[in-house]
Amino acid sequence: MDEAIEIAEEAGAGLVGVKKSQHFGTAANFTRQAAENGCIGICMTHAGQNVVPFGGTEPYFGTNPIAISLPREGEFPVTLDMATSVKAKSAVSLAEKRGEDIPEEWALNNEGEPTTDPSEFGALRPVGGPKGYGLAFMVEGFCGLLMNSVFGKDVPSSYENLSTPQNLSHFLVAIDIEAFTSLEGYTERLNQMAAELKNIPTQDGFSQVLVPGEPENMTKEQRAEEGIPFSSEEWEALTDLGEKLDLNYEGLRTDNVP
Repeated sequence: MDEAIEIAEEAGAGLVGVKKSQHFGTAANFTRQAAENGCIGICMTHAGQNVVPFGGTEPYFGTNPIAISLPREGEFPVTLDMATSVKAKSAVSLAEKRGEDIPEEWALNNEGEPTTDPSEFGALRPVGGPKGYGLAFMVEGFCGLLMNSVFGKDVPSSYENLSTPQNLSHFLVAIDIEAFTSLEGYTERLNQMAAELKNIPTQDGFSQVLVPGEPENMTKEQRAEEGIPFSSEEWEALTDLGEKLDLNYEGLRTDNVP
């Protein structure tokens, strides 16, 4: 993204592909980086196969996330960061560790039937049916095909095989606002749009309309003040990993860990 921003400052927009990579964490980290430099940021990546195509019973694509950030003066960037699957595989694994059921719309079993039992997990379902499937397909078109990289079923899973490099590819874009309009005017209009959305009357059960990225920003502020909550299962997994890596977590845990 540093490279994309540098190109955008000179040419108006910068497009960069990354090859021979691994899981890069949160896509929005990179798009917010662009927004903090006066650019619209776009980021996408393919991933190991665990999502069925719409109408199919076997996994082919990964969660293939897409993120977009819009810069705002004095406010957090408006940010969309979404998987093209209904949920991430990690959410299913966590539910299994806790002995909890999962919603029927999350996953299919190995027979291609909806399941609420995480131990029967076979594949995730695309978000919005054909829409999520279509988005996942397009992400693969950028990250797998355009980068002349592995794609679809040839992408190793990051959950089942930790010894084989995934060789993932990512696609990042930075668009310099000043190449199209003034950054000040853009952020003013964006703030106006956000304010207008917040003035829309809400449905039952909602206190206000939020802009994309606002729930995450609220959680970030809460975590910074109160700390990060871990379940016993999560803490146990973290400390097991810490022991293997010879890391000392003493003093990090508080008594309010469930």
